[in-house]
Formats: sequence, C-alpha cells, structure tokens
Amino acid sequence: MNLLLLLKKLPFSLKPAFEFLSKMIIFTVLLWAAIDFFGFTSHSVFYAWLCIALNTLVGYALVEVAFHQNGKEFFRVVLLGQAARFLIVLCIIAGLLMNRLVVQEEFVWALLGCYLFYLPLEVSAGRRKMKFENKLEKLTQS
Repeated sequence: MNLLLLLKKLPFSLKPAFEFLSKMIIFTVLLWAAIDFFGFTSHSVFYAWLCIALNTLVGYALVEVAFHQNGKEFFRVVLLGQAARFLIVLCIIAGLLMNRLVVQEEFVWALLGCYLFYLPLEVSAGRRKMKFENKLEKLTQS
C-alpha cells in the first residue's frame, strides 16, 4: 500500500508514460517504414515528422504535468500549452518555408499526414492517463 502512495506523489505516472513512449516508437517505426516503402523519404518529410513528433511529445508532457493540478489549473495548463505549441510549430513551419529549406508541397502534405497519424495517439494517451489515475485513486482509497 505504501508503494501506491509513493506512486501517487510522483509528478507523472510511469505506466502511462511508458505506454505512450512505446506506442510512439512503434508508430514512428511503422510510419517511416511506410514512407520508405512508398519512396517519399526526403528532408521535407523528415522536418514535417520532426515538428509533429516533438509537438506530440510536448502535448503529452503537458497533460502529465497538468493532470496533478485542480480542475481550473488543469484546463489553464492544457489550453495555454495548446496555444503555445500551436504558435511555436507555426513559427517553425514559417521559418522552414520562408528560408526555402523544404519543398513546400512535400512538406505540407507530410505535415498533414504526420499530424493525422500522431493525433489519435496523443488523444488516446491522455484518455488512458485519466483511466489509470482513476484506477489508482480507487486503489488508494480502499
């Protein structure tokens, strides 16, 4: 029972974080296998993937941090985090396109594809985090 109390005090839960990271690695390997198989490998696709993968990791980290806040703080951290993530990615995209470091059409399609590929992963990880925390709460109350 002391172990459960110790896990409750951690700023993040190891099980959901491990599940998210392992799924992210599996998704990334599958995505890059598909990209390579269809011959879409280029620096533009890599930059698009990098933007979205980092955005997804930061999004999950924000949910991890925000989950231990009260309701009002949770929404503040998550919504302000979403806005900050959007602006940062927007600036990165604008910088890449304005400096002509990427092929515009390839980059935009890859960005959209990667976003649609990683968004369900981020949403399901947040949902699993909530389920895990609720289960942990019930166990510690017993």
